[in-house]
Amino acid sequence: MDKSKKVVVIKVETAANIPEELHDSVVTLDADRWSILSELLNGSDKPDTAPQIAGSHELNQNVLLISSPSVKLHRGMETGSINTSNFEQEQLKTVITYLQTHIHEILSLEDIAYAAHMSVSRLSSLFNKYYKCGPITYFNSLKIQEARHMIRETSLNFTQISECLGLCSVHYFSKLFKKVTGMTPTEYSRRSH
Repeated sequence: MDKSKKVVVIKVETAANIPEELHDSVVTLDADRWSILSELLNGSDKPDTAPQIAGSHELNQNVLLISSPSVKLHRGMETGSINTSNFEQEQLKTVITYLQTHIHEILSLEDIAYAAHMSVSRLSSLFNKYYKCGPITYFNSLKIQEARHMIRETSLNFTQISECLGLCSVHYFSKLFKKVTGMTPTEYSRRSH
């Protein structure tokens, strides 16, 4: 038996879609993937000393990524983090679809993170990395984009539009609209008609 080989058994329970190649499979990890997995589990290269992990959804997703031979991983230059931009972009696409579907609702950061099966800090980090703003700021910009469409295409007044978009008041709607577009809803309405 090759003494350089290490064996670890990982049972991952997750609501995420697991690639078919990982269902009930034995996966051989190269040295880089082993190192990344060790860091995720315990910061150690001795998984037999690692504690049992009740595990977060985010950890489970990372274990799946590391185990999948079809995912290309690269170490970050300074942080030692995993660069999984395709996976991150897919996660963001799912979140944005969720936000667009729920544009007429009031959502908290916690609601969005829960729906995305990730922590609030992970969600915020992804949005800041790719959009240079937080998820709520992004969600509000989607609401204002929808408001612009409603101002142009419907006969609803500003109070009705703000209520329809789940904004707490017409005053808040006007303030947010001006912050995002640089003009008040009234100014926008005059220019678009």
